[in-house]
Amino acid sequence: MADNNDFNMEGGRPRYDNTNVSKFWAHDQVYLVDGRGLQGPYKILSVVRLKVYTLCTLQGQIVGNGAEYEESRLQAA
Repeated sequence: MADNNDFNMEGGRPRYDNTNVSKFWAHDQVYLVDGRGLQGPYKILSVVRLKVYTLCTLQGQIVGNGAEYEESRLQAA
């Protein structure tokens, strides 16, 4: 059941604002953000849990020995 804080009546139309969902889906293309810039593009291999992913190259090779990457470190390609 939705929390009342998830509903937004701004503009006169009800809207459901739930930020507790993952931004990416399996097979989406993303860049990995690091201190030097962007790496990739990669594909989302799997959604491990909310906003946490494993990556693979566009050719299907696993990135980082199956390391898990938080959504905040990814940018849509």
